[in-house]
Amino acid sequence: MSSSKNNNNKKVLYQLWTNGKGSFAVGKIGTQLFEYSDSQYSYDKILDSKMLYDGSITEELVQDWIQELKQADILDENGNLIYVKF
Repeated sequence: MSSSKNNNNKKVLYQLWTNGKGSFAVGKIGTQLFEYSDSQYSYDKILDSKMLYDGSITEELVQDWIQELKQADILDENGNLIYVKF
């Protein structure tokens, strides 16, 4: 068995924000301060996608997250929100 400490207590819950038109930001849940932002646009839409992460937010990490949302049909190929009408 490994003697390394459990790192779960260092992980922070993050949420992905978008302006709906392909720009993204990542912030800690409960705050509107963004640890990652790819533009100066205002972000008013919170994507229903959360991530526990224990490092600094990188563009590569955000791009991987965006790819997952594209595969789940939440975003289109350009990163725009897909609105589902009921």
